[in-house]
Amino acid sequence: MIIPKEGAGWEMEGTSIVRGTRNLAAAQRLADWSVTRKANEMYNGIGGPDRTSYAVVAYPGLTNVPPFYPPNAERMMFKNDFPWMAKNRARILEEWSKRYDAKSAPR
Repeated sequence: MIIPKEGAGWEMEGTSIVRGTRNLAAAQRLADWSVTRKANEMYNGIGGPDRTSYAVVAYPGLTNVPPFYPPNAERMMFKNDFPWMAKNRARILEEWSKRYDAKSAPR
């Protein structure tokens, strides 16, 4: 992993239940499980052969640093302002489309 001196981007992943799902009980069970220690251990690769899993997970105290992971990686991540991004979503998407849509696959 190489981190530019300007910093590294990152995103927040989430779990949700789609309104109107036909299997609400199963969806709730999966959502509840996804935030458990056991699930986060699996995401983090603890106890398994897959060391390519996420180095940073939401569950406090879980770490499993992959080989060659920079020791200062978390400090080098951009400081995201999620409330600002949500408030300015439409403007950001419009600007992104102006700049990069020509490079997108045809719809």
